This record gives sequence, C-alpha cells and structure tokens, in this order.
Amino acid sequence: MKKIFFLLMFIYWNSFSQIINFPDPVFKAVLLQSTTTNLIAGGVKIDANDDGEIEISEVYPVYTLELYSRNITDITGIEYFVNLMYCNLSSNQIAHANFTNSPNLQTLGLADNQLQNLNVTGLTQLYFINCGGNPLTSVDFSTLTALDTCICGGTNVTELDFSNNPVFRRLACNLNPNLVTVKINNGYPHVASNTIYNSCWSNSPNLTYVCVDSFEQAAMEDYLHNSCGLTSIIVTDNCAMSNESFTTNTITIAPNPSNGIFTLSFTTTLENATIEVYNLLGQEVYISKLNNLDTYNLDLSGFTSGTYLLKINSNKEIYNYKLFKK
Repeated sequence: MKKIFFLLMFIYWNSFSQIINFPDPVFKAVLLQSTTTNLIAGGVKIDANDDGEIEISEVYPVYTLELYSRNITDITGIEYFVNLMYCNLSSNQIAHANFTNSPNLQTLGLADNQLQNLNVTGLTQLYFINCGGNPLTSVDFSTLTALDTCICGGTNVTELDFSNNPVFRRLACNLNPNLVTVKINNGYPHVASNTIYNSCWSNSPNLTYVCVDSFEQAAMEDYLHNSCGLTSIIVTDNCAMSNESFTTNTITIAPNPSNGIFTLSFTTTLENATIEVYNLLGQEVYISKLNNLDTYNLDLSGFTSGTYLLKINSNKEIYNYKLFKK
C-alpha cells in the first residue's frame, strides 16, 4: 500500500514540475523576464527557481499577463496558465489563440494581431474582450454568459451574434467591410450612446440588419439613424430576417439610387421567386412574383425617398440588396 502511495505521489510531483514547451522563443523569453517588480505577470516571478525553464507549478500563481507589443507569434503553452484572470496580448503577430483552459479569464485583449481563429468557448467569467484589428472571419461568443463589452472593429466578420449573452450591452464594431448583421436581441438593454466602448458602427458599408429586442428598437433606431447618421441600417426585432445569406453577384440593379424605377437583371434563372421590399422599420411594403423573368422593373415611384431592403426568395437562395430611392 505504501508503495502505491509513493508511486502516486511521484507521478503527481513529476507532472507538477513538468517543463512547459513554448515553440515561440520570444514568448518564452518575455515570460522569463517577469519579476516581482514588473507587470509582465502582475508582480509574479514566473521562473521562481532560476533554471531558465518554466514549469507547470510555476505558472499556477499567475493571474495576470501584460504582454503588449512583444513581437510574439505563437502563444502555445498559454493553456497551462489555468488561473489567468487578465491577459493582454495586443499588438503582437499571433495567428491562433485558444483560451479554453483559462476558465477564470475576465479581461482579454487581442487587438491588432494576425488572428485567423479565436477560441473563447466556455469562458463564463469573461467580461471584456477586444479582438479588433484582426483578419477574423467569425468568432463564437455564444457561451460567454458574463460578457458585457466587445470591441471588434477592423475585422472580416460577416455577422456578430450576441443574442445568447444575457448581460451584453456595449459593442464597438466599426471598420468591418464584410459585416452584414449584428444581433443584440438578448433581453438586455444595449447602450445607445457613442462612447469608446460603444462607438457608432461606421465604415461598415454592408451592414444591413441590426436585430434588437422590441423594447429597445426605438432607442437603437434613434442612436444609429440620428446620432450616428447610419440611416441605411434596418433596425428590427424580426430577427429571422437577419439569418439570410447575402449575395451580390447574381442580380444587377440599375439605376441605384433611382427616382423610383429599378431594373433588376438576372444572370441566372430564379425558379418560383418572390420579390419583397421592406422599409427601415422592417415592414414589408411590396411583394410580387418573378415568374422566371430575365429582367424585372421594380416600381417604387410612389414611395417616399429613403433606403429600402430588397429581398428575393427563390427555391435555392435568398438574395438581399439595399435600394436607394431619391
């Protein structure tokens, strides 16, 4: 029995003192520079035994990492920092980031890297995240139940979905050229004012839908349309509309803007298609059948000037475009 006990203790202490492999020598070198008098690890000297290596036991006391602009390219090894609460890795050259082994993380800064993918699944304590300035095409925020603020401008995302984040309220998402849809219908009021953490969502030319809860629709319309001047964005509580795929290479619309007559030309036959037009309140104001035509003259001459959403439903696709009526 004693032999088994000592064997288990040996296995435990051996794993506890295991040296962590850091493929990026720059990342390791910066961590080794941490002392009780600098902020790299929040006043913790990671290499406590001064052997030039970092052991699993030596990263357990680390709750903070401040690694701004250190030329880090690979953060493999960070998965052993299981007690992290604050981590700032902004302005590096990191391409891949996975923080799923740091369940206590509350603040995460990853701005201005080269991120292609980011995994923050299961971080139920995460309150603030900045992942802007990265070539990200999507990020799954759905499991971040404590998320309050997200800064994600300057990315390649097409949709931002915070509908499953029960206390989410602040979003800065300007300079996203591919962004089409933002969903903030989470049953919690969003901040409708222009602040550093909730900036106007400008310079996102394809942003068409903002899906909100009905109780905040008027406030968000006033904020985006009047305060921010983004009158082409449809603010709606009809969130099913924002799930559609947006395509721009099948249909040509000319002229657009128009005095009221829009000629729709189709590069492919759309079977059993329906044309629908919505105003900025998300209300349907026009509907018609296409009947397999090559061209269609859409007459909105009797409508007031402004921006409308054209939605074409076929058997295979749903196409969405903005119409600008002079």
